[in-house]
Amino acid sequence: STGDGKEAEDEDEDEDEDEDEDEGAAKDAGAGLGANVKVDGMASPGGELVTISSIHYRFWSLERVLQLYMCLIDTVPKSQPRIVALLDEATAVSSATHLAILGAVLTTLDPKNMEFKSTVDYGDWMESMSASQTHIDSLMDLIPSKQFPKERLEAHGRWEKLKFYELFIRDVAVPLALEPPYILEMVQSISQYNLRSAQSLRDLLSRLGKLNRDVIASMRGIPSEFICPITTERMVDPVITADGHTYEREGIEDWFATGQRTSPITNEPLVSTVLRPNTALKAKIANTVECDMSLFMETVILDLMFNLNLEPSVLQDLAMIVAGKSPTATDAAQHRYFEGVLPTESGKIALLRELLRVPQAVQIAAVNFQLANDLGAVVQSSGFLDTTMSVIYASVIEESLEQNFAPEEVNLNALAVSLQGISGSDAMAALQEVAKVRRVLTAFSRQFGGNAGDQALAPEALVAESGRVAPLLMGSGGMVRSVRMFFLKQLERNHGVSFVRSVLQQPPLSESEWVADWRDSSDTGFIRFLGHNALPRLNPLASLPAYAEARAVVSAFLASGNTSELDIGIVALRDGRGPAATKAALIAALFYEVYLLAVLPSQGSSVETQAEALRLWLRTSPTIASFIPTPELHILNLFAGQPVAATAAAATEEGSQGIESAAQAVRLSPASTPERILQVQWLAHFAAVSLAASSDSPLSFFRTVMVDPGSLAGSWMPTMPEDVLKMAQDVMGGRWYRCPNGHPFYVDLCGRPTQINKCAECGSEIGGTDHNLLSGNQDIGNVGEDLYQKTVLDDQSEPNYCVRSVDEEEKDQFYSVRTLNPTSHRTIQWILHSAMVVGHAAAGAAWDSAAAPVVNSSYADTTVAGGLGAYATLHWHSNWCTLKKLTDRNADDVAVLLHLVLLSCGPSTQVEDDPPAGALQEATAATAALPPADGGGGGGGGPAATKSYTVLS
Repeated sequence: STGDGKEAEDEDEDEDEDEDEDEGAAKDAGAGLGANVKVDGMASPGGELVTISSIHYRFWSLERVLQLYMCLIDTVPKSQPRIVALLDEATAVSSATHLAILGAVLTTLDPKNMEFKSTVDYGDWMESMSASQTHIDSLMDLIPSKQFPKERLEAHGRWEKLKFYELFIRDVAVPLALEPPYILEMVQSISQYNLRSAQSLRDLLSRLGKLNRDVIASMRGIPSEFICPITTERMVDPVITADGHTYEREGIEDWFATGQRTSPITNEPLVSTVLRPNTALKAKIANTVECDMSLFMETVILDLMFNLNLEPSVLQDLAMIVAGKSPTATDAAQHRYFEGVLPTESGKIALLRELLRVPQAVQIAAVNFQLANDLGAVVQSSGFLDTTMSVIYASVIEESLEQNFAPEEVNLNALAVSLQGISGSDAMAALQEVAKVRRVLTAFSRQFGGNAGDQALAPEALVAESGRVAPLLMGSGGMVRSVRMFFLKQLERNHGVSFVRSVLQQPPLSESEWVADWRDSSDTGFIRFLGHNALPRLNPLASLPAYAEARAVVSAFLASGNTSELDIGIVALRDGRGPAATKAALIAALFYEVYLLAVLPSQGSSVETQAEALRLWLRTSPTIASFIPTPELHILNLFAGQPVAATAAAATEEGSQGIESAAQAVRLSPASTPERILQVQWLAHFAAVSLAASSDSPLSFFRTVMVDPGSLAGSWMPTMPEDVLKMAQDVMGGRWYRCPNGHPFYVDLCGRPTQINKCAECGSEIGGTDHNLLSGNQDIGNVGEDLYQKTVLDDQSEPNYCVRSVDEEEKDQFYSVRTLNPTSHRTIQWILHSAMVVGHAAAGAAWDSAAAPVVNSSYADTTVAGGLGAYATLHWHSNWCTLKKLTDRNADDVAVLLHLVLLSCGPSTQVEDDPPAGALQEATAATAALPPADGGGGGGGGPAATKSYTVLS
């Protein structure tokens, strides 16, 4: 305080004293404050403090500034003597004071003044830099650029260099353990230049090139114990094998997956393939910082150095970096050391994007000159236009066309002519034309739908648009093939590979001249893509125990036709692997060796004759009958390519009603789409693991659905509607009552009513007073009048199959029950309907008759579809489409995810007995390629089953 306090005492004695006297006292106090402390730009008009508010404003403004000074002292302790001395000398807290204190802090933080003795000292300095950053920025904002333009610019430059030094020490010096003398020499050199100058950039590149040379020469960098002998890369998850050597987990697991059982280092046999985590080494790796010079260089260029006012010489050096060259390298030998220093491809794209934004004509000319030289040189040396730098340039140009380029307005005939005339003599002009072509084809690919927000064109419009873009895809030569491949890649990104194969074989693309021209060009890659590769690329069924042996037995019979050898092979499998594993492996082998023959062009009468002989053997062999019941044998016959006669008849009848039957759904032909083949492949996998499942497996329920659906009558099936009142009671607790019209409500806390309300459903009076229930209201469960009791309800969920019609189900794709998320709900429902599709396709009308008692007709009117089999098939298709939407994945990805569900709860790849070491190599390799995910199975059961479910995640 600065007054004598008399006015304050008077105010305490008489609180009703006139307000004018209070204001006079404040003026006296304010005069004392103003006489001793001055704050530039903070005084009231005329420089006098004439009101209470002006005093408050000056006080709080001054406090804010002083608090900022104190924060700087806290975060940069060594600056305290300088700051205190400046405040002692100052006669006013002004912008000049801010500038002086800012200079003191920056001088203190300068590495040349920090007296680093070892690398340990870097930590405290970096902590000060990080902690003081916001305070330094705030103090710099208080310095008006109009009053101190030169000084403020100089301070800003010093601060940017300090941030550069911090970045260098953190990302380069610490990982490479660079000693203080090296840091001080670097600081001394860089301090001579403007950070945004060509000299500064070249000095930095030269240093990093030398450091990278040292790393390559093993003088610095990653300790050898961190490197995996297999992958030759820094380990992330090191594990120890039985002989004591350490490897990256993924690397050694891949080694074992190929069938190897020896040490990769010594080539000696390993007594076990068990892996133990090397926790000590993992902790040591985690505590070691890796030096990423490319990332450091990207950060320096894009965050600290680049702005739109750079000199042309600097811009030319940056354009060379986009081309993958260092301005300081003079020959190829030196360029090798900059491969780990220059920015990554994504960094080069970001840098080129900025370079093409420079506004001044002289800057634009410098950038274009350097880019043209580098593009021309790289195209000339490689002999083709499709170089890495060309792709980067075309991608950025294509981005720039997104806003002001309308593909539908482009003269595509003229663009096609320019495309045919492209050469490497003027690479920039050629790539600009290529960017336009890419933009047009990207827009065309989106018109097939697929991405969020992309609307597929009507068939007529798609035909017209296909004809419009055809000139871009016609012709010959490498450029045209590249353009075609680019278009297919855009389709694949939106829909997946299966869609691409399918759409190329359907109008309008199948009728396009360019597709016919490509097919007739004898391009073997394209022909294989359309033909043989229509078969699934992955074979998750290879993970089944005994699959390799079963496939070998079936394949041998198809070649020889010898049923005696077939009997001997199956008996050996049954006795050696067990009936369950043999049954599953046989389904998988039949699917791949026989069933998929229907997808390929005619294989000749001999193969088809042997396949028919195999189906006859399945139906009549005592060997098969000895361990496979007749209902399950129908399923084996199904995947051997021979549905029962009843199924074929049912298919004809249902097909005539315009509704696809289960038999039609699983039937394949050369015209089958890749997506349908994926679906049927999954059904084969599902049937195999379900028939082999033990009684305590969640898959055993689905086996019952396939072969004995009538036994499930009266049971609760997974994903069926639940008792909503029971669900609400479980979640909310409390006492439950019904209004006079039967609508439920609940009372919490003590459980008895204390007020009267209106029923939300019908408006009737509900509740009561003084813990007494209104007459006409009903106590659910007759709990009684005691307080703090809880209503316990029986679950009144409807039993049996209660799925609504497809139209009703599709109205709400996020519908779910029993705490399942929508994706889990639809996944389990897809699995349930898959079991019904397999059962009906294998047994036909007999399965429909057996399953009739399972249908809850109050929910599911299966008569409109001709029976439960066709009704389930409709839902099977609907569930698949909904899963693609919920997961936002294409058909390939959804199929893989569903296979992972089966791998997580199906038969283990661990054999029942110990087989020969090489017997399961193919199965092991497939398991490594498609690892099982976490998850369980859907539940259900007979009439006595409890209403609890294991969620398939």
